[in-house]
Amino acid sequence: MIALGGVIMIQQLMEGLVLDVVLSVVGDEDGERLSLESDFDVLDVDQLTITHIVLALESRLGLELPTSLEEARTVAELVAGAQKAVRENVVTKSLHPATNKMSLHSMQRPASKRTACRARHEPGRRPPRLSAGP
Repeated sequence: MIALGGVIMIQQLMEGLVLDVVLSVVGDEDGERLSLESDFDVLDVDQLTITHIVLALESRLGLELPTSLEEARTVAELVAGAQKAVRENVVTKSLHPATNKMSLHSMQRPASKRTACRARHEPGRRPPRLSAGP
């Protein structure tokens, strides 16, 4: 039951974010008639303005959104597409931990002295032998 509440809260946050971005790009005068069901044609939003809306959403979300979102006809379609992109981004990050801030090198154990010695010499050439005494 808690998971469902979290999903609903995320949905509401995304709706609020998209409405806020659309309102900031379209202008304050349209705030009275702006809702999830608002059609971009009715709002007199052209293709260039939708592109600005998608770019503003990318900036606010911190991730690249698919260009197909520019084909959204309503605010609800834009919300659904942005949510899908966020979910896919989260799944991708969890499947590919090397793309996170922690680098792959920090996850590897340090190289032994033998490995470090080999790395200093040319490939295919034997490292010099160390003698036991004079």
